[in-house]
Amino acid sequence: MSERGRRRFAVALPVAAFLATLWVFRFVRHYPWTLAGVVALAVAVLAYTSLRANNQIRDAWRTRWRRDDREP
Repeated sequence: MSERGRRRFAVALPVAAFLATLWVFRFVRHYPWTLAGVVALAVAVLAYTSLRANNQIRDAWRTRWRRDDREP
């Protein structure tokens, strides 16, 4: 996936998680709007943070494997 595609995914997934969580907590669980919004925001932050951590781990492993390939 290209860098631009990764950036779009990194924005789209937390937004989708926010909207889905907001909808579920408001209309299925019947939470008040403010509480549903707080929970949805927490889920969106968690999704964004997990994607960012995943990218950092992937980049660290790629760097290590590239370095190991160069050694005789």
